[in-house]
Amino acid sequence: MAPAAHCSREFRLLQQTETLPTARYPIPATILDLANWSLQLPVKDAMIVKQPQLNFFNSSIFYGMVVLVTPAGGDTTSGSQYPRTELREMKNAGRDEASWGTSDGTRHVMNFSGAPNRLPRAEPGVTIAQVKSSRSEPMELRVLDEGKGPTVVVRFNDTAKDKTTLDSAYRLGSFYSITITVEKGSIAVAYANGAKAANTSRKASAAGCYSKVGNYLQSDNRDDIANKEWAEVVIRSLRVTHSK
Repeated sequence: MAPAAHCSREFRLLQQTETLPTARYPIPATILDLANWSLQLPVKDAMIVKQPQLNFFNSSIFYGMVVLVTPAGGDTTSGSQYPRTELREMKNAGRDEASWGTSDGTRHVMNFSGAPNRLPRAEPGVTIAQVKSSRSEPMELRVLDEGKGPTVVVRFNDTAKDKTTLDSAYRLGSFYSITITVEKGSIAVAYANGAKAANTSRKASAAGCYSKVGNYLQSDNRDDIANKEWAEVVIRSLRVTHSK
């Protein structure tokens, strides 16, 4: 698939909600089951696209099979300094926000396959998935480059001190498969990328939880903003289940 307009150095924020021709850029909801998701965008005060509109939505930052683009300097939520193009778990055909607990007697699983294709240059980092709660961040998955090449790391319990490297030599554009399982007061993460595999888990106690997946940029660097840098993440499969 040819790149959308954002791949040009002339890309502008005002272009980000332009509708793309569906023959060339399929609507993401025809590729992924987004019935129980909403989408937050880095434009128009971090606008949220919900169902049923999400079933028919594509733009130059959310399109195809399935590409999510976040530009440095995009609009942010009131609780964050960073912009995002990110899916948030919902329920009841997208009408209500998902909310569950780490010890509620249910097994909560999110499985997805994806790949970041690009990171911003000055501050290269992006959050690809989260387990969020009403008061904390029990788990966060990031792809970042701290000077030695891209790595995939998982951070637990809302602290940078409790983190595990899942892939110390990640190659941008290579597809990983990740399964996040939450049950019985713990969060387990299983990572696979070709011959590479890693698993880790932690105890967690949280209520009001929900899953997030996408492209949550971890840069507000002035050079990234001035140079119109962006991150690009592809999601090619996504499934969430809740079972007793």
